[in-house]
Amino acid sequence: MTGDMKGIGMAIEQASKSQVVSALQSARGKLSKIREKTRETTRRGVGAAVGVAGGYGAGYLAANHAGSYYVPKTSLPVPVAVGGAALLAGLMELGGDQSDHVLMLGVGMLSGHAALAARGVVPPAPKK
Repeated sequence: MTGDMKGIGMAIEQASKSQVVSALQSARGKLSKIREKTRETTRRGVGAAVGVAGGYGAGYLAANHAGSYYVPKTSLPVPVAVGGAALLAGLMELGGDQSDHVLMLGVGMLSGHAALAARGVVPPAPKK
């Protein structure tokens, strides 16, 4: 054993059973808080990544599939249709535990389209 480990072993041996149990419960509580914080941070990070993916998808459609950028027989852009549907599904919690991610996908798609529209690079709507 190293010097520190030997000291800890001696401290545990000299402590009463209630002190050891109390220390273990305290450690479990701290570990639980760390796990919860990690879960929350991971959830938010994944949500941000999904939002970015939605925005990228809208830009990809505009750049590479201009002919299919609009829903057939309408002048509604696909990112607005898909983004709006995902946004509503996320708000209504139709995705269960993943509703936050569905919501962020919709936000990303709508944001991507809005950015393209603001720059004036949205493909022209089809003639009726």
